[in-house]
Amino acid sequence: MGHKHNYIFTNKNHPTNGVMSTVLGIISLTAIGVSVYMTFLAKGTAKMQYGAAMILAMIFSFVGVSLAFFALRKRDTYRIFPILGMTFNVLVLVLISLILFAGAYGS
Repeated sequence: MGHKHNYIFTNKNHPTNGVMSTVLGIISLTAIGVSVYMTFLAKGTAKMQYGAAMILAMIFSFVGVSLAFFALRKRDTYRIFPILGMTFNVLVLVLISLILFAGAYGS
């Protein structure tokens, strides 16, 4: 009957910068996905709006990486959202780099 309960009380919280970084990463990934899909449906002919969406996604990703970096430097916070945000935003930057490389050197 002497079951011991181990409770851990903490003052940790989710940093708002990390949550915002994750949201920006999701928005950027969605914008890239929709732009690439719509270009695929148009048989490779990209409209000007898709390029603008890519540029906006790149700006969002740079902001998201910086927000995640500052959120990771804070003490006594959970790290899941800053790590997710950093991952999503770096993935977006890599995808945009690959798209630009394929456009410059592709056939």
